[in-house]
Amino acid sequence: MSIMQLFGRNKNKKPHNYSIPAAQSGEAETNGSSLTSAKLAEFNSNPLLFRHKELGLVPDLPEKQDDVVCATRMLILQGREVFARTYVVGGPIDKSTGKPCSKYSCKFEDWAKAQDKSVLHDDDAAVVEKMAASVRAHTHASALLSRGEPNKVVRCLHADADCEASLDWVNPERGIVAIDVCHSLDMLKWHAQRMGRGLAFDHAIYASLTGDIPGMYIISIERVEPFRCGVSVFTPQALATASKRNEEDITRLIRCRQSNTWLTGYENILSIDSID
Repeated sequence: MSIMQLFGRNKNKKPHNYSIPAAQSGEAETNGSSLTSAKLAEFNSNPLLFRHKELGLVPDLPEKQDDVVCATRMLILQGREVFARTYVVGGPIDKSTGKPCSKYSCKFEDWAKAQDKSVLHDDDAAVVEKMAASVRAHTHASALLSRGEPNKVVRCLHADADCEASLDWVNPERGIVAIDVCHSLDMLKWHAQRMGRGLAFDHAIYASLTGDIPGMYIISIERVEPFRCGVSVFTPQALATASKRNEEDITRLIRCRQSNTWLTGYENILSIDSID
């Protein structure tokens, strides 16, 4: 059975007003009060810390964005025009060598502050271009991105919780596509499994809204030579299993709210059965 047979699409279904298009900056607007895959993962890891962040007792500091990853995603998903509006590529020249200054130098830092756009050093821009070219050259990756829209946010009531999913790309025929920038495709399966629970969450939200059971793909790109690109797809069985586990976790979260009980995970005595 083919992948297209496994992931059924209803071609006669009318379009749903289910999504919020990407903002001009390239990031779709999100609702901070909705449950996301990242929040659910944090709850599973540490329920008490999750609750403290909700209450504002612990600052929820945003992670530092990787310039190369952000620029690569923008170029691949939104195209050259949006990329050019957002980034300026280059930097000052070191007069003593005639070469571009290091991106870690004070001269580059001063130059970057003077720009009215986000900046990319020439070296980083070259990596971004090579990754984007690798995606374009990959038969299946380019086919997945040949139709559809980037950076969608979808919301609905799922498993009795207000849930929200951020989707990198939605192909109307093939389904959802996630972009993963990694160091080596030799770990492709591991990367896919690592992302699986979160992507299954997003997949379930989209499926609840559209009534379809879409495909769930990952396009992975190496950020180092030789900049290989690979595509993986989750089977319906894998998605169903992960979705069930997510729904069980959401139910557990709801019970924590109802009882106002937030465990640390270390309430019981831990038995140590070996000593190094």
